[in-house]
Amino acid sequence: MPGYGAWGAYAPPKPGTIPLAPLNFGQVLGGGLATFGRYGKQLAGVLVTAFGSALLLGAIVITATVAVFATQADALADGLDGGGDAAVTAPAVVCAVLLGVLGLLALMAAQSVILAACATAVQDGTLGRRTTYRALLRTSLRGARRSFPVNLVVGVLGLIPLAVFAVAALSLGAFSSFDHPDGTALALSYLLMLAATPLVLWVSVRLCLAPVVAVAESAGPSAALRRSRTLVRGNWWRTFGLVAVAGMCAGLAASVINVVLELVGLITVFGAVTASPDGDSLAHSALVLLPLLAVALLFLAELVVLLYPQLVLSVVYVDRRIRDEGLAQDLIRAL
Repeated sequence: MPGYGAWGAYAPPKPGTIPLAPLNFGQVLGGGLATFGRYGKQLAGVLVTAFGSALLLGAIVITATVAVFATQADALADGLDGGGDAAVTAPAVVCAVLLGVLGLLALMAAQSVILAACATAVQDGTLGRRTTYRALLRTSLRGARRSFPVNLVVGVLGLIPLAVFAVAALSLGAFSSFDHPDGTALALSYLLMLAATPLVLWVSVRLCLAPVVAVAESAGPSAALRRSRTLVRGNWWRTFGLVAVAGMCAGLAASVINVVLELVGLITVFGAVTASPDGDSLAHSALVLLPLLAVALLFLAELVVLLYPQLVLSVVYVDRRIRDEGLAQDLIRAL
């Protein structure tokens, strides 16, 4: 009797969003879309919770900081112009820098929650399991604690080309005169940045599965990074292609939504003005409803941009394990 490992004349089982067999390029992309369609509401809820919490925390911290320095606004303005007291301006500058760093960390924490939610949704979708918003959020919060350090490492890697440019520009004196920057130094800095970009891209793709590994296998940061290198080894171009195409598809979908939003806005306002004799009441109604429609469409665009590439990345992880480790047989036995 032919087994599912060779597939023979039999179609592989498909209890959920993807068949339990090595996936082709289109099946990986389609698996991400199928997961988005099946768990879209739950993922949207987790996304709103994660980024809403980050924004709320940021608003509280910024409000508290502004309240502390509000009584010294005039002194701060003088200090920024170069004529104030450094004892007043220095703490404000330090606070501004710290707020920026904390803001980036908060956004990265929210992104870790989203990635954990996507990895969990793909795991559930592969076996056709149902889930709820609360269950997905609870699992995502646990997974985010493991994926956050890995996300931090991958995020720092992405900043290396910019750091190379900044260090080179400062070392070569490109900004010794802000009114007349040194064009030669800037050109050399750009060339160094471009030279560093391929190496950073190569390393980033090799490590791109590490956050998913941290969630799916409860691995620590070092183990997740090593595991990602193992899974991507020999499949760098395919992994890069899938991640790149998923990002382009998400960007294209968001662009289409934005175009539709602009057309709906123009048609709504034009129709409201021309369809009524005085053009006032209907136009006012249209202008009230249009922002609501805009918010809904923009939220849909952000959902696609933020969720779809992460879902495809999680499907890539499942596909690599099916191809290299026979995960399909284990999943079939788990049905």
